[in-house]
Amino acid sequence: MQSVAAWLVSRPQNGGLGLFVTLLLPFSQIFSGAVLVLLLLHNSIATCFFQVLLAIAGYFFLGIITDVTITEIFLNIIVSWVPISLYAITLNRTQSLALTLQISVIMAVLAALGFFIVLGDPIPYWNEVIRNVSNIFENSGFVQQSEILQLQQDALAAQMTILVVLITWSIYSLVLVLGNAAKNSLSNDKKLHDRFCDLNLGRVLATLAAIVSLLMFFTNSAWLQNIAVIAFMVFWLQGLSILHWFYENNSIPLMLLIVLYIMIPLLNAIAIILFALIGYTDAWFNYRSRIKKI
Repeated sequence: MQSVAAWLVSRPQNGGLGLFVTLLLPFSQIFSGAVLVLLLLHNSIATCFFQVLLAIAGYFFLGIITDVTITEIFLNIIVSWVPISLYAITLNRTQSLALTLQISVIMAVLAALGFFIVLGDPIPYWNEVIRNVSNIFENSGFVQQSEILQLQQDALAAQMTILVVLITWSIYSLVLVLGNAAKNSLSNDKKLHDRFCDLNLGRVLATLAAIVSLLMFFTNSAWLQNIAVIAFMVFWLQGLSILHWFYENNSIPLMLLIVLYIMIPLLNAIAIILFALIGYTDAWFNYRSRIKKI
């Protein structure tokens, strides 16, 4: 990572080329976003603006050759760069990864509330979205996937607000963490931000999650249930940081860390809930500090 990060920040044109190339890769939102975070954390806003213009120019030229529409180009750029730019600028201002992610959790909760404010009951909206996706699957020949969606439609629609908000928050947060790690890997950079392995979202968010969860048991409010789940599940990132802390302190080998990462998609919700539970309790008991004392 260090050599790639050093090359990207060595010259302005290198950063622009890095942004352009990573936009063409699979999972472009992750890789291109991480490169942009690195550039925003290391360079001035003016330099980053120049690098972004270089990447956009290359993307437009490629679009002319491959018949990619301007709408598709702009949508890809907006989704990949705009939200993560706000993350990186906030990190530059706060100089704290933990505080930046705490702010992003508040924004995620407000986004979930926005669904209920705008739509009232978002379930009918998500039912319509699921029906449309199911029809697309069926028309594309994925009949079995379409039938699964139809069978699980009611249960899925009730959870869609949580899933959309949590997945979106998780992706952009992981991109920020990756870009920040690339920035911290530069040995000649004196302005280091928090390491991911030391992440602690704090007792304030943990208390918020506890209060909302408690209120949820006394009411049948759907918006409270959604906020309670989101406020708890964001701690999965803190649980993941503990895994990295063990690796950084030579308690687990790199191969085991890689294997555990591979297992996360396989275990799916079970792994995320387990990490969330570890991260949430760590916010109260600070496991890493206690282990250091042993």
